[in-house]
Amino acid sequence: LATLSAWVKMYLQKALLEDDPMHIPGADGLLMSYFPGCIQRDYPDDIRGHMLAKEIVAMMACTQVIADAGAAFLPMALETTGAGVTEILSAYLKAQKVGRAHDVRSTLEELRASVSLGRLYRAWVRVDSGVRELMRFWLSTHGRIPAEEELKEMSAAVDQVYKLQSQTVTQQDQKILEGMRADDIPADAALQILKSRYLNLGLMIWTEARRLDRPFKELIVQHLAVAQASRLQEVLDELSHRPASGRWDPIALKILNSRYHQLLRLLVARTPSSKRARSVDQLVPVLTQGSLADVRGQVDELLDGESTPSIATLLVLEERLTSAIARIQQ
Repeated sequence: LATLSAWVKMYLQKALLEDDPMHIPGADGLLMSYFPGCIQRDYPDDIRGHMLAKEIVAMMACTQVIADAGAAFLPMALETTGAGVTEILSAYLKAQKVGRAHDVRSTLEELRASVSLGRLYRAWVRVDSGVRELMRFWLSTHGRIPAEEELKEMSAAVDQVYKLQSQTVTQQDQKILEGMRADDIPADAALQILKSRYLNLGLMIWTEARRLDRPFKELIVQHLAVAQASRLQEVLDELSHRPASGRWDPIALKILNSRYHQLLRLLVARTPSSKRARSVDQLVPVLTQGSLADVRGQVDELLDGESTPSIATLLVLEERLTSAIARIQQ
């Protein structure tokens, strides 16, 4: 693992220096953090004019990303997204900012003397999983890496998606929070860690609301209700948590995950909106018996016979759902 990490760091640093590491989000902060606090305070302009500023930023960025995401992160991201190193790093670091990963990391580091490393690791993995999923969405054909000034608005969007979940999901979230509290994770940090699971979903809905010029809260309720009524959320959860081995299986699952997210976006766009339904729990039964009956039937037919649907089953289901969604009358 140490050897792999070293090779990945060298590859990453070389690729960054071939581009311009000063374009990385937070480059100035990375450069400053290399020096002691007293040097930062007394000589900020000299630090920014340092002859090795680019090399220092590249080194600090490599160290942070490998420490946060692991040695396999970059090779997998290169394989699954087709993006370049600088793009991947920019998307990952901005996703961390939306998820307030820096604050969570600081809190977890302060707990190292009182909480076991295993518990802290489990908490961090939740954060990093949400950050990676959001990064993949931004690097997909349906997303884009946002401008710096959009990030604050995006963080607020994630908070809204968390608050508008169905009663069932809210109860599940509460159990997760209780589990983290039992692991001695402070309440504020536990809540932020939990919200990381909604990073990709929140920003996907936020992007669609802006594209369609629709009220954000209304689209959140519709998206969550459609995902639950059609059972597509179950499929996405299965794809996100399914273990994979070998070189190609993990990539195939990431491709399927992206395709099913796109199916869900298409389904939401074709499902008639219901402004009378003020919550997910009110809208789900209406959709299940109405416009989504055919879609739900296709999912029930193929998934109910298998405890863990095969990749072949999911490919067949994808094709059937594409046809079923196209038949929905707008």
